[in-house]
Amino acid sequence: MPAGSERFVRTREIRAAVKGRESDILDALGIAWRNGRPHITCPYPDHDDHDPSWRWHAKSDRAFCTCITDRKSDGIFDVVMKMKATGFDAAKIIVAELLRRNDLIEGGSGQKTDPQSLLNPHANNRDDAIPPRYLAARLGIAVDQIPSPSTKMVGIDSLAYFDAPLKNGKSGKPVLVGHWPCAVFETIAADGHQHAQRIYVSTDYSGKAELGQDTRGRQRDPKKSAQRDPKGPSTAGCCVVWGNPDSEHVIVAEGIENAAAVACSFRHEIENGELAVLSAITAGGIEAFVPWPATRRITVAADRDEGKPGAGFKRGEKAARNLALRLASEAANGGEVLIALPGQPGATYDFLDLFRDIDPDQVRNIILAAPPFRPTAEEIEEFNNHGRRQSEIKEIAGAFPLPPLIGLRVEYRHTETDEIWLYRLKGIREDRETGDRTEVWEAVSSPFGKFVLLLSSGEHLAHGLRVHVRTATGAVDTIDFMRAELPQLGASGVRSAMMSAGVRVANGGEMTIVEILKQVGPSDCIDVTQSFGWHHSTGDVFVTLGGKQWRRSK
Repeated sequence: MPAGSERFVRTREIRAAVKGRESDILDALGIAWRNGRPHITCPYPDHDDHDPSWRWHAKSDRAFCTCITDRKSDGIFDVVMKMKATGFDAAKIIVAELLRRNDLIEGGSGQKTDPQSLLNPHANNRDDAIPPRYLAARLGIAVDQIPSPSTKMVGIDSLAYFDAPLKNGKSGKPVLVGHWPCAVFETIAADGHQHAQRIYVSTDYSGKAELGQDTRGRQRDPKKSAQRDPKGPSTAGCCVVWGNPDSEHVIVAEGIENAAAVACSFRHEIENGELAVLSAITAGGIEAFVPWPATRRITVAADRDEGKPGAGFKRGEKAARNLALRLASEAANGGEVLIALPGQPGATYDFLDLFRDIDPDQVRNIILAAPPFRPTAEEIEEFNNHGRRQSEIKEIAGAFPLPPLIGLRVEYRHTETDEIWLYRLKGIREDRETGDRTEVWEAVSSPFGKFVLLLSSGEHLAHGLRVHVRTATGAVDTIDFMRAELPQLGASGVRSAMMSAGVRVANGGEMTIVEILKQVGPSDCIDVTQSFGWHHSTGDVFVTLGGKQWRRSK
C-alpha cells in the first residue's frame, strides 16, 4: 500500500499472539496488578477510584472493577482501549507493537512520532532533500548554499497530522487531518539528551504547510515537537546545531529558520571552528538553554517582538535576559551573554526577515555589535526575591517531605498570598502565538508530610500512619490514624482530623491528600503495640490512637 494509508491488524491473528501474554501488556502499560490484595486503585484515567476496586484475574485473563458497567469484566483489548483512550482497531496496533509483533501490522507507512522513529523513517517514505529545499525557500537562496547542521536532519515524504481527540468523540481517537511532507531536525543538549522537531511543509517544499483551522477555530501549528516520554527529562533546552556546540563562542537563535540564516552569515567561522550556531525551538527553549563546558560567550540572536500584544510582547528579548540572569546566578560558564536584536524598536522582526529583506551581511554586523547583558535594578530585585523564595520552599520541603508518587506530580510552591502550599500538576497549556508550553499547577493544601509507619503486632497485625502537618500558626503537629480508615466513607475521619489540626485546602485538595496518603509507604517505623490495639493481658482492652480504652463486653 502507499505510504500514509491506514494501518490495521487482523483480529484473529492478534488475539492468537496475545493469548498467554496478557501480563506483558499490563506491565508495558504500567499497571501494577501484582500489588493487589487483591485490588489496586483503578488505573483507568476516567475512574476516580478512592476505594481500590480494580483487579486482574490471571486464570481468566480478565479485569474486574466497579466502573465496568457495560459487561461483567474487561479483556486485555478493553484494558488497552481505556488506558489509551482509543478504539479497538488502534488497540490492536498498540498490542502488536508492545509485543514487538510489527509483522502483524499491515498497510500504512508505520511511521511513529518519537524522536528515533522520526529521525529514521522507512526507506520508501524518506526524502532527505526536503529539509534543505524548505530552508532554501524560506531564506530565498539556492539549495546548495544552505549550510548543513552537524545534527541530523531528514525528510519524510508523507506524515500524518492529527488533532487531539474530540471531547465528545465516542472513540477517543486522535482525529486525522491529512498527510504532508515533513522536515525533521535532531536536537541535542549539553547533558547528552536528544530530541527532534518536525515541520510540516507544503507539497512543493516552498514553505510551511497550510493545515487549516481546528474545531476551536484556531490555526493548526505546522511545527511540532517529537513525541516525548512523559516520564522522561525535559527537552526544552535541546537545540539544532551548526558546528561544534562545545565552542568558546556560540550564537543561539529562536527557531530553525532564524538559526539557518545566522549560520549562512557565519559560514566561514563555523567551518573554521571559531563558533557554533544553535537553534532553540522556542523562546522557552532559549530560557532553558544550558551551555557546553567550553563555552565562555553566548550571543542570543533574539526576535524583536515589540509589535506583539499580551504575553508575546518582547518575548524574545525577555527570554534572552532570563537566560542571562540564570547563567549569571549559576556561574554556569564564567563568561558573558550578549543580546542582539534586529529591526527598529516597536516592530515585530527577526533575523530571517533581516536576511531576506535587507542584506545577509547585516545579520553579521548586528550580531557582532551585540552589547553585553546588563540587568536592570528591577531584574536584580526580582532575581534576589526568587532566590529567597526558593530557599523558603526548600526549607518547607525538608520539613514536610513527600515520597515519589505514582501518576501524580506534586510540589511546594508560593501562593498568591506568598504562603507555601502543596501544588498539584493540573495540565499543560500551549501558547499558540509563541509556541511555549507551560505547566499549569493548582494549590491543594498547606504543608504536610514526613510520614512514619505505626505498627501494632497485637492479636492482629495493624498498620497506622503518623503525619506531620503545619498548623495555621506555623507550628508542627502530628496526626495518627489507622490505614484501614482511608477507604471508609471517603476517609472522612482522616480528613476531619487533618482539618482539625489546621491543614487548609483548596481546589478539592482533601481528596488529593487522601490519594497521597494511600500511596505512602514510609521506611521509618514505630512499634506502637503499647499505644493502641487489643491488650489481653489487661483483660481484653482496646487502646485507641488517642489513648482511650475500650473493654470487650462479656
